Amino acid sequence: MENYLKTLWGKIIAFGGGVLVIFGIIDYVVKWGIYTFILEKIIEPVISLVLNNMTPLILFLIVIWIIFLTIRIKDFLFRNPSSRADNVSDSKFNEDFEEIKKTVKFLRENSVILKNNFDKETGAIKSRMSELEDDTYEVKREIFKNQAKEYEEKGQEGGILCRINLLEMDIKKNWDFRIHDTLNDILKYLQSHSVFSQSASKLKNTLEKLPVEYDLIKQKILDSIKFH
Repeated sequence: MENYLKTLWGKIIAFGGGVLVIFGIIDYVVKWGIYTFILEKIIEPVISLVLNNMTPLILFLIVIWIIFLTIRIKDFLFRNPSSRADNVSDSKFNEDFEEIKKTVKFLRENSVILKNNFDKETGAIKSRMSELEDDTYEVKREIFKNQAKEYEEKGQEGGILCRINLLEMDIKKNWDFRIHDTLNDILKYLQSHSVFSQSASKLKNTLEKLPVEYDLIKQKILDSIKFH
């Protein structure tokens, strides 16, 4: 309501000012003498009355002071409830903020716990996968070893080819003791068997993948190759 009255009063003042400006322009152009009449018949007598008798001026000032005091009292009376409401609002905000902080702390602590549990589970899964890979590797080795013996007993070229495949697996796995076992088995095989040139070429290419610490047995193997 107060805002409405202020808006209405502002509109009235603006409207009145606009009317005065318009009539002032018309009065100046048409020479009606309205402003001269107002000045001579109304404003000047009022000023003269005020100057001759100070009582109206004093009464006017008293009225203005009473209006000002009333406005100040109104502001004072209505400020306290608002302040109390603000204090209540601030208190509620602080309580909500503390709850949010507690929630964030709880989530942070639990996220750390969840991450630790996840890391443990992931580590266990990786360890198990590594074990499965090792088991698979051992199973494949046994398959190639058995096939190599079967081909060897039949006098077929698969005896050396399976051993070459076995050596490639060992090099990829990089297990030193397995590499030595396979190299010694190949050397033993070549000392009593001849091979085709294609198998010898494949064996040489595979031996080239070995580091220098295997050079001695590599050379023995190369020297033992005999062709059909």
